Amino acid sequence: MKQHSFVMQLNKIGKYAVLISILFTMACNKKSEPIEAASEAETELAVLTSEQIALAGIELGRPEKHVIADFIECNGRIEAPPYSLYSVFAPGAGFIQSAKWLPGDFVKKGAVLTSLRHPDFVKLQRELLEVQSQLSFLQNDLARKETLAAADAASQRALEQARADLRLQEARYKGLRAELELLGISVKTLEETGDIQSIMHLYAPVSGYITKVNINIGKLVSPADLLFEMVDRSHTHLELQVFAKDVGRIREGQRIECHMPGSDRLYTAEVHQVGKMIDPDTKTTMVHGHFEREPTELITGAYMQARIFTDAQEVWAVPLSAIIMENNEHYIFVKKPEGFIKMLIKTGRSDGNFIEILSLSLADHEMIVIKGAYYVQGHMESREHDD
Repeated sequence: MKQHSFVMQLNKIGKYAVLISILFTMACNKKSEPIEAASEAETELAVLTSEQIALAGIELGRPEKHVIADFIECNGRIEAPPYSLYSVFAPGAGFIQSAKWLPGDFVKKGAVLTSLRHPDFVKLQRELLEVQSQLSFLQNDLARKETLAAADAASQRALEQARADLRLQEARYKGLRAELELLGISVKTLEETGDIQSIMHLYAPVSGYITKVNINIGKLVSPADLLFEMVDRSHTHLELQVFAKDVGRIREGQRIECHMPGSDRLYTAEVHQVGKMIDPDTKTTMVHGHFEREPTELITGAYMQARIFTDAQEVWAVPLSAIIMENNEHYIFVKKPEGFIKMLIKTGRSDGNFIEILSLSLADHEMIVIKGAYYVQGHMESREHDD
């Protein structure tokens, strides 16, 4: 029995030894795989002639210091502030006499937008001239009665009546004068010449673009009718919708880049104001941005796609055109005397144009491909296929 037990223990020890040997062998093999793979990647070589390099537009360079920031993507519109929007109404009822402007037209401040005609315009001017002539008579009458009253030659009642008549006509005169000035009729010219105008002109309140026209010739309009809408485009801004989860990363002064969908032209701006309330329906808040240069070619209401750059840092970076992606790994090509060597690298943040390089060791004379990396990659793959 003792001998049988001893044999069983030897068998167990043997099994454990074999298992340990297998595990040790697997661990060694597993550890060596990345080293072999890295070694193979570093030995990939692309040989190009100087003519091929020139024809492909391949450019060489070295990583450079570049300010890169994280960014928040958002959407918004081109807007004008409330003080840049103008609505034009007729100050009085009238029939439209001219209609030459269309939406989109630019007009200068003081230009005639339209003209109106109405009998009331004539009536108000006639009344003003009548009251003006009566004022002179009433002023002289009051002066005479004051003289007579001082000599007890006129009653106090007659004097008070003269004063009341004068005040009444003065009130009528001031009222008529104000009405005519609201209509855009020069009272000074009317009083000096006595010429009554039958047409009233409406003038542009600001230099800007007409965005809405609600008139046609012969149409009767009232002071409640909107005739024109205008926008002064000397100052436009961005109104961006940013999700609530990103609002805490946004600060005044941060850089904004935006473009219209389908266009490569970028416009730059900066954060001017961050909204203080979250919309419960969209879960967003508005971020107000000011352009570095007013984009006069963009119309108010244009839809924009934007990036707000946050946490900017100066790092070593290369253009995105220098990077090759394979199996979620980043590679670059280093120029060696014998050709272009493909090298695995680690990258960091990117701003859409440049990407941060976290680990790369280059000799002083060595350069990398910063433009045309995919051409080098294609040449390398075709060479491997031919082999």
